[in-house]
Amino acid sequence: MAFDNAVNQMASAPNLDRKLQLMDSLKIRFPKKDLGEPNAILTGAYANLGQFDKAMSYLHKTTGGSRMTAWATFAYLSNPALNNKAEQIVDQTLRSGKIDKPEKIMLLKLKLNFLEKKQNYRQAATIAKTIIDMLGSKDENANGHYAILLSKSGQYKAAFPYLQEAIENGTEDQEAMAAYRKCYQAIYPGRNVDAHLDSINQTLLAKYKAQYENNIAKELVKVKAPDFELLNADSAVVSPKDFKGKIMVIDFWATWCGPCKAALPGMQQLVNMYKADTTVKFLFIHTAEQFDDTFASVKAKSQAYFKSHHYSLPLYLDLKDKASNENKVAKNFQVKGIPHKVIIDSEGFIRLTSVGFSGSTPEIVAEMDAAIKEIKKLH
Repeated sequence: MAFDNAVNQMASAPNLDRKLQLMDSLKIRFPKKDLGEPNAILTGAYANLGQFDKAMSYLHKTTGGSRMTAWATFAYLSNPALNNKAEQIVDQTLRSGKIDKPEKIMLLKLKLNFLEKKQNYRQAATIAKTIIDMLGSKDENANGHYAILLSKSGQYKAAFPYLQEAIENGTEDQEAMAAYRKCYQAIYPGRNVDAHLDSINQTLLAKYKAQYENNIAKELVKVKAPDFELLNADSAVVSPKDFKGKIMVIDFWATWCGPCKAALPGMQQLVNMYKADTTVKFLFIHTAEQFDDTFASVKAKSQAYFKSHHYSLPLYLDLKDKASNENKVAKNFQVKGIPHKVIIDSEGFIRLTSVGFSGSTPEIVAEMDAAIKEIKKLH
């Protein structure tokens, strides 16, 4: 633990001189420890300064995982001139042939990174295909990235099968979805891509709907919901009594939470489905803010995000209690991580808790819809 802490301190040191001082300290304090990771840190530090001879001298002191880490530091270079120099070194190393398969794959990934930065998508796609062939397995992420590169380079027919498979499996990757739209419109210029995508979404929704309608009753519980007070977007205090006799669908989320945001398109569909149903109320509770936890700041960030994505979701705020520094509503509902969804019946009992996001919009719509309908049957 002491060694790991010292290495982390070295990684976060503000400049090269301080990193070198800490490296000297590591050698004295931990003479028997492998210094692969510290050498990788110095590789990146020298590369960022354009001193590639020095960078490579430290890289050559690494082996195994730390060697991969050392090479990976080249991917974080932002200066175009430094990227070009790093790319030359990668090309030279690849031509040398004196590397094993894992290192070659790492170098090819670096080459891919450099090509994408230069927007040379056609050559990048070729490298991506080489990596896929070397991996020798069906990697969805690798295939998806390859398809996006094919699309960006105008190779729509080649990209289409990979993207179609991802779309039909319910991918939520926005870049893949945009690439699929572009490919579809290029290949079928006379067809309506929105209607086509809606058809795929309806097929997925029907599949999940049948699954959850048959099984959701087994997932329902009956636990008295905790009392709570929180603020709505108008800064008014609300509590369960304001929703008496209603089914409450609560979504604990935050603007910094990737899975929370990924789940919102499905939740918006659900809100639309129940728009005319006055017995069901939705509460999108922003909680666990990590930075400026003031009403004005959280409200502004949340509403800006909703507006930019054309969401019409009822916003509520669970701000930190100043005395305890806790988000009390989330604590009362025993929220350990977000997204965290809760459905409360009209008599004030928690009937369903759903934590996390599977990555499928049709699935979350089907699950929540089936739960709401089943809960309605109980009363």
